[in-house]
Amino acid sequence: SYQPGDDIRQIDWKMFARSDRYYIKESETESSVTVRFFLDMSASMKYEENGITRFQYASLVTAVLGTIASQQGDAVALHLANNNEHKSLTEKRGKSHLNRFIHLLENTECQGHWPESTDWLTDNLNTHDRELWIVCSDLLDGEKRWETFIQLSKSVGHEIQFLQILGHDEL
Repeated sequence: SYQPGDDIRQIDWKMFARSDRYYIKESETESSVTVRFFLDMSASMKYEENGITRFQYASLVTAVLGTIASQQGDAVALHLANNNEHKSLTEKRGKSHLNRFIHLLENTECQGHWPESTDWLTDNLNTHDRELWIVCSDLLDGEKRWETFIQLSKSVGHEIQFLQILGHDEL
């Protein structure tokens, strides 16, 4: 209800007409975002420390974040890449899609290095809707390879977050 000092421009006049009392318009906006995960499946992600590889750790982080995004009603997409192979799961919502998302993470082998070009990705991009890109990698494949990827993300205007996965001994 209206309290003295509230902005009178926010008064809900339709509600006033029905109830003869002043109310303030409030709304919660529902916004959905596509969360697009990029996972490095290069050979350097095989590095193991304390019984867990970088890739296993990155997969676990990706699965957790993907589950949270899915439970919030956001669409999730997954891209796994190295210079020899690219695996993609397009953006969708729902429990069955999340199961495919996790299955793809569990059945991936690491080899090669991060791709030099972004040609493998440009066919799968959505430049119209709002997206959050989350990249999980050790980022050890050279700056040039990552600069190309960052330039692509800037050109489509999506928010991008990097999670660098390194072992305790490496730090």
